[in-house]
Amino acid sequence: MEDKFKNLLDTRNADLFNVMAQQYNLEIKEAEKPGYATSFDERDVTIEVDMEDLNPHSFTHELLHIYLKSQDVMIAEDIKKWVKKNISVSDIFSASLQEHLGNCLEHEKMLPLYLERGFRNDRFVRDFNKKVMEEDELQELQQKYEQEGIYNRDLVDNYISKFYSMKTSNNPEYNYYDFFKAFEIIDPQLYRSLDSFWEAWLQFRLEDPKEKYQSSLDNLFSNLVKWKKEKSVV
Repeated sequence: MEDKFKNLLDTRNADLFNVMAQQYNLEIKEAEKPGYATSFDERDVTIEVDMEDLNPHSFTHELLHIYLKSQDVMIAEDIKKWVKKNISVSDIFSASLQEHLGNCLEHEKMLPLYLERGFRNDRFVRDFNKKVMEEDELQELQQKYEQEGIYNRDLVDNYISKFYSMKTSNNPEYNYYDFFKAFEIIDPQLYRSLDSFWEAWLQFRLEDPKEKYQSSLDNLFSNLVKWKKEKSVV
């Protein structure tokens, strides 16, 4: 690691960095915009770091994304493959939603590992203090999600996105119980499908064979295909 990046490491993450550097061709480069990001190309991995905010907690977050891949947990890639294979759901599963869902699911598995290393919960994500669902957003869903049997494509996409954002929120100050109850009323069928997959993902352990979560993912998208066939979505 170049000396200019030395503040990315401390005793809490140096071992993880060394192991990942042995398994992958890691390149650390200066980010062109604020924040951190990681990109993959087979065994070549690039981590972009914020030179104005070099710190071990943000760097460890990125290392843990890589660590999941090293454990053959490819949930983000599997989601994209499933949507590509089932074009009928692509209009309610935008590219940004695919990226977001993969990120949310990885975060659920990463957070315990992050905390075990001695990092603070409020440093795990940059938007920790931002509420992921607001009342006005819920009102829009309640009013415009479905009108006279026609479902709003963008709001279905948003419904799925917000469901998993709330599920993976790690800020205990925000309680989304009432939002989930409202979501269940808005679309009981879709809610059950999303929630069933979430519960299966919670049961999945990193040491389990990936076929376990892939089976649950197959069930989720099979249910989405069925949901889509029964609805008029525009």
